[in-house]
Amino acid sequence: MERIGLMLGYFDPIHLGHLAMAQDAQKVYRLDAVYLCPLPESPEYAPVLNLKKRRKLILKCVSDKIKLYPDIIPLSADSLLIEVLSLVQKRHNDAAVFPIMGMDRLSRITDFAGIYSIPAVKALIVYSRIGYSSEKVVQLAQDSGAHSVFLRRLNAIPSSERVREQISLFNDVPEWVPSRVMHTIARKGYYLPNYKAMLRPTLSQSRLKHTVSVRKTAVDLAYRYNAPMLKTSVAAMLHDCAKCMTHCAMQKLAREKFLTEDGETLSSPALLHGVVGAYIAKTTYGIRDKDILNAITYHTVGRPNMTDIELCVLLADSIEPLRPKYPGIEEIRTLAKCDLKSAALASLRTTKSYILSIGGKYSMKAQDAMDDLLKKLTKIHQEV
Repeated sequence: MERIGLMLGYFDPIHLGHLAMAQDAQKVYRLDAVYLCPLPESPEYAPVLNLKKRRKLILKCVSDKIKLYPDIIPLSADSLLIEVLSLVQKRHNDAAVFPIMGMDRLSRITDFAGIYSIPAVKALIVYSRIGYSSEKVVQLAQDSGAHSVFLRRLNAIPSSERVREQISLFNDVPEWVPSRVMHTIARKGYYLPNYKAMLRPTLSQSRLKHTVSVRKTAVDLAYRYNAPMLKTSVAAMLHDCAKCMTHCAMQKLAREKFLTEDGETLSSPALLHGVVGAYIAKTTYGIRDKDILNAITYHTVGRPNMTDIELCVLLADSIEPLRPKYPGIEEIRTLAKCDLKSAALASLRTTKSYILSIGGKYSMKAQDAMDDLLKKLTKIHQEV
């Protein structure tokens, strides 16, 4: 007889706690498979992400033993679990079904008699949660007709709410969320402010498309090089927030707010929009994180001792897919797949060659960044 675990929840988003429960249940109770079944919006809870997006995140975590339930289950409030279990029984014929849930969900069940009237259901596998008296809740369930409840304990299991709180603080929480899931969250901007809508009134359509493309490219780089993905995502979305201001308006703001007294920066829109953009990100978009603000400030010219976030945004700005082709771009894109610092250096060198070829004056700040990257790369190669 096939033994199936069924975990119902909103998975908003899915996290390592969900997977730990599924893996533990599969091992302890010798389950052939555990199906994760995300629920649509209900009177009980309105998920932040729609069902389609949450299912896509779950697909990042599936394996031979942990699977996404193939059907989308319609909701009908009180009898939801019973309806789902009935559908599972019909789909899997003679399988033994073990519903898996956290203590919070067990405490909300009212119709245990209905659950155990389904022949396929053999037992409820319940995991303790912080804030709940496990023994008390289980006893109440048993008193209400839950004649077979297996209580399990794991190390502290986070709630999706706590995960979302950390995302709002631009924390990737790798101890809670699989990196492949966080990669999609950061790439799409899930659970973050809708910066695209916020930027739309201030940027041209083409600039906004470039910005979204930079976010995707920068987050891909951050994922590849194990850099903070959420901070990279936000910095990439806001890196050009001052780009469509006139030069005069940027100069006026920079002088009024004492953002810079550097003549080279004030005289160049290309250099100034990073400085002004960081100020706008702070005052208009509420960004206080120094890593994000620095990535915005230095995304054009760089600086010595750049962080990986800064390197990802600078490089993505020059190689994102919508960027018009220029000499050397394909080589830089190829280099970006194997060495972040070398690709950033190549990008800065290419920009320098172009500026000098048209008779322009190259920034000494960018030269300082190039010299620093070359020094670091030389040291790495010597150590190897």
